Amino acid sequence: DLNSKVEQVVADKNSDCLAIISTAGTTVFGSIDPIEEIDKVAKKLGTWHHVDAAWGGACLLSPTKKELLSGIVLADSFTWDAHKFMSAGLITSFFITKHPGILKEANSGGGKKYLFHSKNSESEDLGVKSLQCGRKNDALKLWLCYQKFGDLGYQKQVDHLFDLAAYFKEKVEGNPRLTFIQAPTYLNICFQVLPKGSEDINQYNLKLREKLLRSGEAMMNYSILDDGTVFFRQVFANPSMEKHHIDEQLELILNL
Repeated sequence: DLNSKVEQVVADKNSDCLAIISTAGTTVFGSIDPIEEIDKVAKKLGTWHHVDAAWGGACLLSPTKKELLSGIVLADSFTWDAHKFMSAGLITSFFITKHPGILKEANSGGGKKYLFHSKNSESEDLGVKSLQCGRKNDALKLWLCYQKFGDLGYQKQVDHLFDLAAYFKEKVEGNPRLTFIQAPTYLNICFQVLPKGSEDINQYNLKLREKLLRSGEAMMNYSILDDGTVFFRQVFANPSMEKHHIDEQLELILNL
């Protein structure tokens, strides 16, 4: 219960809350936190609210999917990785905040005599706004991608990948040999293949994944929960993928 936890923190005079972090698209399951509700907690505590939207941020590019990140506009900042979803090259990462000047205030320090000079304009002294001081021009990669795809192109990419995930979900639901680990809510489909005999299901799936890898025909990642549960993890991020690839992939796994 978020509210009871907030009351506990507020009541504890010795407790300092530096920031609250929401996640929009966890690595394994693709889970998205209730950002709007968490923001209410942050506002009540008077602390910074950051959203890790590295994987889920691209939902904002689709008018029909952006509701998954409802409330992100309320947050103080969020991260977003264009290389995870938008056909941009590694690394194309962004830290976006609504507070002007906060990056300079947090990161500038030292080097004023030999490197940074007060007479330079704000636009020239980008080094004082970054923890790295010097960095590659990541924004250029995304700008070039936008010249190719544009808003409409990216919207089509996002919607296409969600369509693929829905199709994959239907294939799992329609096959008695396949079962979900958790109901999919994003572009991560986590599932197990059920053995025909009495073999341990976790060892069975681990061996099956190794067999798939050795086949050289396809590679699908897997994850292991704390309780030892082993499962396949299909993540949809490649806009070139089509439904027939899904059919071929699942047929290969089941044949193996």
